[in-house]
Amino acid sequence: MLNTIIQSVVLKWLLRRVLELGPIISGALTWWGALSPADQAGLINILQGNWGLATLGAAVSLGGYIWSLIATVKPHATAGGVQVPTSQMTPAKKEAVKEAVKTTAAKPTLLDKLFKR
Repeated sequence: MLNTIIQSVVLKWLLRRVLELGPIISGALTWWGALSPADQAGLINILQGNWGLATLGAAVSLGGYIWSLIATVKPHATAGGVQVPTSQMTPAKKEAVKEAVKTTAAKPTLLDKLFKR
């Protein structure tokens, strides 16, 4: 019976999800633990809809975390020393950025050199 469960496609799928979600959960718990108690209480108040109980400092801290997340996941490129979203670039500049990414990615890494790939 156990052998059948282990060989099950569903169980293998669940194990892959655990391996994907584990680092995300671990990172979230680490971030939560690094927050000050005031920021934790403020975040809980904000998420519960009790905006009146949240301090201004907690709201500013939360805003900083949200700003940082948006800046991290938002696609942008540098043109003339200024960060420009790719949606605001001309087609020629978009193509130049794509080519630069391709040539950068094509360079061999340290692992490639060590394992002679």
